[in-house]
Amino acid sequence: MRVEVIGFDRLKGKYSSRPNFCPIYSNLLAGNHQPNVNFVLHDGYLFRGSQLCIPRTSFRDFLVWELHAGGLAGHLGKDRTTAMVEDHFYWPSLNRDVSRIVSQCRTCQLAKARKHTGLYTSLPIPRAPWRDISMDFVLGLPKTFHAHDSVLVVVHRFSKMAHFLACSKTDDASNVAKLVFREIVRLHGLPITIVSDRKVKFMSYFWKTLWKLCGTTLIFSTAFHPQTDGQTEVVNRNLGDPLRCVIGEKQGTWDLTLPLVEFAYNNAVNRSTGKSPFQIVHGYSPRTPSDLIPLPPDVRVSQPASTFAQHIHDPHAKIRRKIAISNDSYKLSADVRRRDISFEVGDFVMARIRPERLP
Repeated sequence: MRVEVIGFDRLKGKYSSRPNFCPIYSNLLAGNHQPNVNFVLHDGYLFRGSQLCIPRTSFRDFLVWELHAGGLAGHLGKDRTTAMVEDHFYWPSLNRDVSRIVSQCRTCQLAKARKHTGLYTSLPIPRAPWRDISMDFVLGLPKTFHAHDSVLVVVHRFSKMAHFLACSKTDDASNVAKLVFREIVRLHGLPITIVSDRKVKFMSYFWKTLWKLCGTTLIFSTAFHPQTDGQTEVVNRNLGDPLRCVIGEKQGTWDLTLPLVEFAYNNAVNRSTGKSPFQIVHGYSPRTPSDLIPLPPDVRVSQPASTFAQHIHDPHAKIRRKIAISNDSYKLSADVRRRDISFEVGDFVMARIRPERLP
C-alpha cells in the first residue's frame, strides 16, 4: 500500500499568474538570484526556506481547514493552528487567513465556552521529563458502550505532555492505581511527585500507602481552590473543547476518539515552552497528514544537523527558563485585579464550604 496526495502539481502553474509570488518566481525562473532573499525554486515549487509558498488560491483555505479540523487536528485555537501551518507553508497573509477561518468554524463556536481563570499560582518548575506529574478527573461525560463516563487527565508538568485515560466514576482507588501503572508508569516510570486535588480516591489510605511504598510524594491542593493545580485545570479545559468538536452528535463513542484528541493536544505548540510536548520529550515532531506531501526531501530539512544535535543534548535548561518567564508573565497579568490578603492566628473569617451553593 502507498499514500499519494494529489493536487500539488497544480501549484507550479499558479506562481506566474497570481499576486504575492509572481515577481519573485519570474526572477528565479530567469536565473536572477537576488541577495538577502530566502526564496528558492526547486522542481517547479517555490520555497521560502523550508516552507512551501502557496499562491492565492482556494488551496490556502484547504490547508488551514486540514490542520485545524482534519482527522488528526482537534479544532485547536488560532495560535496553535497558525504554528502548525507555518511549520510547512508560507504566504504573506497567513496569520490573517488562519484567524478568519478559525473564527468561522461552526464546530468551535458550538463547542467552546468562554474561559475563566482564578488567581494564578505557579507550581515549582520540574527538572527533568516525567518526574513530576499532576492528575485530575473530568466527570459528567455521557456513558459509552464500554461503561466509561470519566477521563483521568495526567499531565507531565515539564513538557506539558498529557495522557487522557478513559475510566468510570465508580472506579475505586485500586482501579485508578492499576490504570496509572498500566498507562503511565509502564511508559515513563515512577514519578517523584504527584499533584492532585482532595478527591476521595486520592485521599484514601490505599492510594497514600501505595505511593509511599513507591517513594512518590503526594501533593494535595486545597479544597475548592483549583488555582493550586492550575496546570491540570487548564488541560481539562483544553480537553473539553476539542473533545466536543470531534464527538459532534456521537456522544456515546467519545472514548474511541480520545486518542485522537490526545495526539492533537501533544502535537500542538505550548505557549509556555514554545514547543510541542512531542518535541520536548522525543526531540522531534510526529508525522501528520501534511507530511505525506510528495515534496523533494532535501528542501524539507528545517535546521542543520549540528543545531538539532545541540537541541537534543541540552534542551531542558532552555525549557526551564521559558517556563519561568511564562509563569512570571502569567502571574503578573492574572493578579492585576486581585489583592493579597493575609491572616493571623486567631482571626475570624467567613468560609464558604460549598461554593456551588448560595452563600
